[in-house]
Amino acid sequence: MNYYLIRHARVELAGVCYGTSDVAAPELDVQAVTRLKAELPAVDSARMYTSPLTRCKQLACQLWPEHQWQVSEAVKELHFGDWEGSPWSRVPRAELDAWAARPMTFSPPNGESFKQLIDRVASWRREVNALARSDGAENIVLVTHAGVIKAMNVLVNGHCVRDAIAASIPHVTALRI
Repeated sequence: MNYYLIRHARVELAGVCYGTSDVAAPELDVQAVTRLKAELPAVDSARMYTSPLTRCKQLACQLWPEHQWQVSEAVKELHFGDWEGSPWSRVPRAELDAWAARPMTFSPPNGESFKQLIDRVASWRREVNALARSDGAENIVLVTHAGVIKAMNVLVNGHCVRDAIAASIPHVTALRI
């Protein structure tokens, strides 16, 4: 199974923790959408999924407005709990340090850990793989978030958690795994 993982367009909230907050992104120009679309498989050979958050649905609709995308709660960004909507500079340093030291087990207050994100994405992946096998789809296209892509790199590519978390995931680019 080929996965084409696409991170949404950059949002205009520099320095703010926005995880599962529903933040829109500016629309992309036609050239950027055309370039990205050229990297992706044909719609008829793929199952198409998107996060329910606006910044992902916007990009999905720009890529193939005529296609009915499957929306999945399972591929939302990491839930940052009480940190959501706060400038990163206001998150207590001790909490950030604890998160950096123990990303698999530490969760922001009322949020989720990276382990919980991985488990959520793994469950989605099992379900999607079964559906793709049943209908003969060879490709999965997913418009999602950096955290989900990092989780997929752990699950599919076997990246260690620290390397996956540290990886830079560019916006509006397809990563094929």
